[in-house]
Amino acid sequence: WRAATMQAAAQLPAAKVQPLARLFHRMDVNHDGFIDKQELSAGLCRLGVSREDAERAADAADMDGSGLVEWSEFVAALLDRNG
Repeated sequence: WRAATMQAAAQLPAAKVQPLARLFHRMDVNHDGFIDKQELSAGLCRLGVSREDAERAADAADMDGSGLVEWSEFVAALLDRNG
């Protein structure tokens, strides 16, 4: 499922990618092209997500276990969450 979701993330039309890209770049506080799990958790909390749910979501978004959420993982996590 995760591989299929990652593939779908790569196929999104530009109109759907732009808002996600803005959100990704806002959460990438240190502008390194990745969102570490702490950045993602903090960003979700700023959007009103509880700390516990934000940490759980950040863990789930880190699909390869690197501690960093890449763009494709970010989009795939959103697709997985929103179907």
